[in-house]
Amino acid sequence: MSPKDSAPSSDPQQVSPSPATNQNEADTSVPPDAPRAAPPPFAAGAAREGTRAEPPVESPFWALVSAALFLYVGFVMVPVGISGDAMYDYSVSVFVWMARVVGIGLVLVAVLAFARHALAAPVGFLVDALAAAGCLVPGAVWLIRGADVFAVLILLFGVINAGAARNAWAAWRAQARRRQAEVE
Repeated sequence: MSPKDSAPSSDPQQVSPSPATNQNEADTSVPPDAPRAAPPPFAAGAAREGTRAEPPVESPFWALVSAALFLYVGFVMVPVGISGDAMYDYSVSVFVWMARVVGIGLVLVAVLAFARHALAAPVGFLVDALAAAGCLVPGAVWLIRGADVFAVLILLFGVINAGAARNAWAAWRAQARRRQAEVE
């Protein structure tokens, strides 16, 4: 390379080709065997090299929305099984009591999440798992016993709550990993 090639030109009509204008030219500023630069850092919350992305922290708002729904079913709507089928009627009363317990538990989860307390994730997991089981089992009984669309709706709520329980479990495990890394 001559000194003329390495120094920038002061002549306005002489323009050196940029790498973007000609894709076929080799980049002479970096030797071909040199290691490539690290990619730019990811946005906040994205996965970093060697670690998984942190699961989202329980949202107090959505926990309160879910709590309101369960509390409404458990204390205001209060379905009663009057079919004469003992299994069906018992599953309705189990569902009502589950809705009451889960509603109160979700209010507790919302308070813990708002305070950013470490117990928000494990309590959220327990409450969401109870909600999933408390919707899936009665919903299956109602579907088997010939109930209407309400059984399908309750089964759908069970699947949604199972996903919430899985997310709470992931958040709880991430907290445990983070605490273990801080100790070491």
